[in-house]
Amino acid sequence: MSSNRFREWYRGRSRPSRARILAHRGDSFRAPENTLEAARLGFSAGADGWELDVRLTADGHPVVIHDESLRRTTNVAEVFAGDDRGLIGFPVSQFTLEELQWLDAGSWFVDERSIEPRSARGFGTIDLVDRVQYGSGSIRIPTLLEALLWTMDVDWLVNVEIKPTSDDSDALVRSVLATIERTRAWNSVTISSFDHAVVESVVRNEPRVATGALISGPLDPRTASWIEWLAIDAVHGPPSSSAPLPARPLLVYTVNDSSPDGLATQLFASGVTGIFTDDPIHFRRVDPINQS
Repeated sequence: MSSNRFREWYRGRSRPSRARILAHRGDSFRAPENTLEAARLGFSAGADGWELDVRLTADGHPVVIHDESLRRTTNVAEVFAGDDRGLIGFPVSQFTLEELQWLDAGSWFVDERSIEPRSARGFGTIDLVDRVQYGSGSIRIPTLLEALLWTMDVDWLVNVEIKPTSDDSDALVRSVLATIERTRAWNSVTISSFDHAVVESVVRNEPRVATGALISGPLDPRTASWIEWLAIDAVHGPPSSSAPLPARPLLVYTVNDSSPDGLATQLFASGVTGIFTDDPIHFRRVDPINQS
């Protein structure tokens, strides 16, 4: 099996004493989530890699966005006012890539009136962010191709979370793997999903890529057996997850408490393999290995 940097880390061949820090959707405290701007800040903050979410457009392009709907993180309701697709919530899967490129994916983040918890106001960072840049209307939803090319260019790691709909799961997996092949990013990628059929498909079709099974709570015996049988590389779970399998790394999401003796400190002390955080700058200071 070809070398993969995530697997090397999981197996203790790459600084095994240190928990890795993954910037959740990039540095989401200081830039609009799932944008290249957030990725760049996460890289500058010293995170070991970033996590991004991928969905499929109507014309078959994998793009980097978390929600099924475009409404929360873009101005789709303004640009496509009166469009019938608004009646079904402006789903990403109903828009072409060209249409997505018309949308502003940054202004929502710096709207001072926003009650959105993942905005700069919600995170309490509104006075720290570049309001001019993010409110300029120039921030776009990146394609997975753009995201991987940039990640490879800076020699970083990336966790690609696949978020299929009920109708496009197979097509989305194929398009993601094809993009990884095109960018030759196999050794820098891990793919995860809450849809475990997606993870199984990746294992069977692209063994060069590391895999993570996302769980929302304690690991049940049936899922644990499936992980062992398919040799899934890691488990990604919430802080309530106990170390699910002795032979599997545990990466914990999404932890933003970097206070002294807070949750992050406890997780580092417990020996978790990695932590996903929206605030990578402060988490580099919490990790005792990074302080030495």
